[in-house]
Amino acid sequence: MFRNYFKIAIRNIMRSASSTTINVSGLALGITCGLLIFSLVHYHLSFDNFHKNKERIYRFVTEQHRDIVTYASSVPPAFGKAFRDDYTFGEKVGRICTLTERLITVEDNGNTNKFRETVAFAETEFFEIFNFPLIAGHLRTALAEPNTAIITENIARKYFGNESPLNKTFSFGNQIDFKITGVLKDIPDNTDFRSEIYFSYPTIGQYNEWYAADDAWSGITSDIQSFVLLHPGVIPGEVEEALPAYVKKYRAENKNVHHYKLQPLDDMHFNPKYEGRMSKTTIGVLAVIGVFLIITACLNFINLATAQAINRAREIGVRKALGSVRVQLFFQFMVETSVIVLLSSLVAFCLAYALLPYLNSWFDTRVTLDLFSDPAFIFFLVGTIIVVTFLSGSYPGLILSGFKPVQALKGKLTSQSRSQFGLRRVLIIAQFTIAQVLMIGLIVIVFQMRYFFQTDMGFSRDAIVMLPVGSRDNKMNLLREQLRQIPNVENVTACFAAPASGSRWGTMITFDKRTETENFSVSFKGGDENFISTFGIELIAGRNLTPSDTIREFLVNETLVSKLNLSPEEILGKMILSNGKQGPVVGVVKDFHDLSFRSAISPVFIATSRENYNEIAVKINMKDARTTLAALEKSWSNMYPELIYEYEFLDQQTAEFYEAEQTMLRLIQVFSVIALFIGCMGLYGLVSFMAIQKTKEIGIRKVLGGSVANILWIFGKEFSLLIIIAFALAAPTGWWIMSRWLENYEYRFNMTWWIFFMEISIIAIIALLTVGFRSAKAAMINPVNSLRAE
Repeated sequence: MFRNYFKIAIRNIMRSASSTTINVSGLALGITCGLLIFSLVHYHLSFDNFHKNKERIYRFVTEQHRDIVTYASSVPPAFGKAFRDDYTFGEKVGRICTLTERLITVEDNGNTNKFRETVAFAETEFFEIFNFPLIAGHLRTALAEPNTAIITENIARKYFGNESPLNKTFSFGNQIDFKITGVLKDIPDNTDFRSEIYFSYPTIGQYNEWYAADDAWSGITSDIQSFVLLHPGVIPGEVEEALPAYVKKYRAENKNVHHYKLQPLDDMHFNPKYEGRMSKTTIGVLAVIGVFLIITACLNFINLATAQAINRAREIGVRKALGSVRVQLFFQFMVETSVIVLLSSLVAFCLAYALLPYLNSWFDTRVTLDLFSDPAFIFFLVGTIIVVTFLSGSYPGLILSGFKPVQALKGKLTSQSRSQFGLRRVLIIAQFTIAQVLMIGLIVIVFQMRYFFQTDMGFSRDAIVMLPVGSRDNKMNLLREQLRQIPNVENVTACFAAPASGSRWGTMITFDKRTETENFSVSFKGGDENFISTFGIELIAGRNLTPSDTIREFLVNETLVSKLNLSPEEILGKMILSNGKQGPVVGVVKDFHDLSFRSAISPVFIATSRENYNEIAVKINMKDARTTLAALEKSWSNMYPELIYEYEFLDQQTAEFYEAEQTMLRLIQVFSVIALFIGCMGLYGLVSFMAIQKTKEIGIRKVLGGSVANILWIFGKEFSLLIIIAFALAAPTGWWIMSRWLENYEYRFNMTWWIFFMEISIIAIIALLTVGFRSAKAAMINPVNSLRAE
């Protein structure tokens, strides 16, 4: 019996090829979006799920209470060792210090190979907490001694080919040599621990003495993180109650009051307060969008299927007259729907597979479509097919199977058609409400992104090339002088970082004759005497810094002056003490954004400090940029032949602040276009239905002298009302959602009425083109032919 249903379904589908193509296209687009979003969500939700005892693994984090509360995903460097020695809550306690984009040098048969890698100093206990197994070497001894390292299989192949890497050596930063004592199994893609080279933690003092000090409680570095595997039965709250003792013991007088907390491993990837990569809010939004797009595709199918129902009325009447019952006809239509959904799913899988590289590129992920090996993916795909088949097929099946045979054979289905037409109006409104909400989101994100890149940040971002500092000795001074001699180089400065940078050094200060530190953090901007002129920072009081290699005097910004309740003139000559260095304030600069527009402008001081310079900024004339860039590379490479030359324009560097927004913009663009396309297909189907229903009316109007414009208005007024109703629903929804989104930014554009005017105008034009095309086709039919048909 099923074979007969299947044969009839194929015949009916082939007979209505044009409507089948539209149905398959709409469903395929919706399911494609669902597949990609599910893959992305599933990828993030699976992060670090493979670790044993993951429910007992926690990271120590810090709440810093000053004039405001800030959050750090780390604790002071000495915390991990102290907790291990002082308390028995933890079965294992391990520290790791992660460093990105660091130079690794490997000597191979007289050749020097240079690489940029993410590396980490790790205690042995770290690998006992987390499930990163060794395939060569012994875990307990591999990192026990100084100057030892373990690498992954991937790095072993990259550096040494098919040779065994054990006991081979390499150099870190051309300063510290390491011997390889173990090989790790390749790190899984779904983990936040991305280092593939691990150094022994006893060596960390050779890199940074403060990192290794047992009394390193004065501050926090995001490089070092401490983890604990709690004993079974230990309650995290009990552990947190014991941690304030460290604040009393080591930081009793510090105005930056630390509150140490335990963060579950499951929360680490998702909590933006502690540098989580993907917030659960974002995942929820993506999931909702995916569901809405699938629902939109289903609504479109229902619209088109019910619009085509009248064309199948005589078929249904004949089959009922020959003895078919309603259940059989309903099942027949469900079989037809399931065939279309299966075909759409096949097309969707191929589309998703083709688009997956773009998704991975946008989100910096390694998502895969594991159709046959991932149970969750199989469950989602099968579940989607079943749900979509039921949602898309059940209502049209009930409508078709409910036709009365006598009326169907006579073609008299007017009253029933009117009720279907009312439902299709509701479906069109639902489709365009979803599309308009996405369109509002798209427009708001576009204008906020334009605000990011066009708003003055208080310093110049254009035509500034950022080069790494190769060394902090006289070579750096010599390189600065050589760069100044290059034609089209307008200015050069050595600095800790650009005025706005992800590399933020927050510190505390003691002002003038006050005995206590201030209760707010100050951002240190190390830079030489050319810092403010190179970056175009405006000096509003006092003078510039004098040349020096050490901290001798300070420039401060307006926010710092305001925090101290002084005027720019009053602060000049006052003393600042920070990190053991003291000097007078010699100038005040106009406020500039030192972070992204998400954050308020910080109190800032600028001081010369050669030991802290990480970058050289070069202001160039762009009229012959290629030649100038080549000259910069030549000078830098001649000075540091042992290092890897890299550069980046400052405007590109600041654009990286908004990578998440740019990714969201691309997604919303794609989803908005898809939602509009599906909605327009539904609109086209409804117009087609109206054209069939009004064939006689159109013919009579034309015979009586009605113009094409008058006939177009018959259709236009109907759908204009539907679009307006959808807008009335979408506008407040879109406003509420995007207002909440804009609250994430301290500085943002004002979302006014013209945003919504722009949105409804775009939707109206697209809908007008869709309706106008089909309406014009109906209006141009010869009335003689249409009346003869009636």
